[in-house]
Amino acid sequence: MGSPPQSLRARIAIVGGGIIGLSIASVLGERGYAVTIYDPNGFGRGASWAAAGMLSPAYEAAGDDVHHPGLLRACFLSKELWTPWIARLGDAGGGQLGFLGNGSFALATTEADERRLARMTRQLERAGWPVDFLEKDDLVRWEPGLGGEVRSGLALTSDGRVDNRAVIAALLDHLASGPDVRLISEPAPLTLTGDRISVEGHDVAVIAAGWQSPGLSVLDGQSKRVLQDYIPALGALKAVKGQMLAVDGDPDRPPRHTLRHGSVYVVPRGDRVIIGATSEDGIEHRRVDGDTIARLRAAAGRLVPALSERAVRETWAGIRPGSPDHAPLIGPCNVPGVILACGHFRNGILLSPLTADLVADCLEPGPEPELAAAFSPDRFSPAPV
Repeated sequence: MGSPPQSLRARIAIVGGGIIGLSIASVLGERGYAVTIYDPNGFGRGASWAAAGMLSPAYEAAGDDVHHPGLLRACFLSKELWTPWIARLGDAGGGQLGFLGNGSFALATTEADERRLARMTRQLERAGWPVDFLEKDDLVRWEPGLGGEVRSGLALTSDGRVDNRAVIAALLDHLASGPDVRLISEPAPLTLTGDRISVEGHDVAVIAAGWQSPGLSVLDGQSKRVLQDYIPALGALKAVKGQMLAVDGDPDRPPRHTLRHGSVYVVPRGDRVIIGATSEDGIEHRRVDGDTIARLRAAAGRLVPALSERAVRETWAGIRPGSPDHAPLIGPCNVPGVILACGHFRNGILLSPLTADLVADCLEPGPEPELAAAFSPDRFSPAPV
């Protein structure tokens, strides 16, 4: 691995302009780095735009049967960063960016669901996060519109939400009016020189292109290859398509809170309610399937029957960057001059402030941050022969 740059004016190329890349650029710019972000697909228009904006450390990390052992801690740490993060984007109250620090319920409709929620409760309590179990009558006091199939649930006071599209717009405004950050709507000209991969005129390349990171083009002499050829750890990433819809909403009608049941979620957001989402491994297109949308809508209607009557306002799909342990790859890799920040799966919105801090810390002199070491890409690198 190469040594981190010593100059506060080191030049950083960020490849990928989703919420991860934009957040990294914001922190690096404030720390005195000169930053260029490359994205030919539209800044913040990928998985960041498609997401529901949930900040769910409890449900996503503790409720996941296959996850990195440090993911729960990282998710909770990053959730705590969101309050100052919202403030630094100019919305101290959080209202403009749809920030709500809590207000999520995990629901059970079967005995198997209740066993899963019991496992989640035990894991959260071991981590020092108490959880409130609620019977159906208690749930209905909070959420009067619940359907008859709901048996019980958990009040997840740690889990909240944000309007991810509004956050992306705020980040872009912040970068436009802030320090030395350039946005270029073109592919990053990654080039192999000796044993380094870089963008001309920059000292370090940060790879934050989500599921597309392995296939980024690298100019190698007179030929072009893909980044995974040089960084085998990127082979751990995969595309995971998610389809979603939005129906008419009303703050005075149910649902009033974020509701989770298995892979289905219901997120109220002003004049609309977001319903999602599928997880389709290996699918790299964003086409929306009518039958799939109908099944999602029906599943949401079983949780809140009123949703079955609401008009559909929008349908869409996004592609998440998955990894085998559902955790991101953050930090230096086997190629000098390259730092990875990709593979956030369902937690890209939640983990964006923490990821930005970790990448910035990796660029500073001194030992590698503990959490960055925990999410090192080396865990997916082939063992030396």
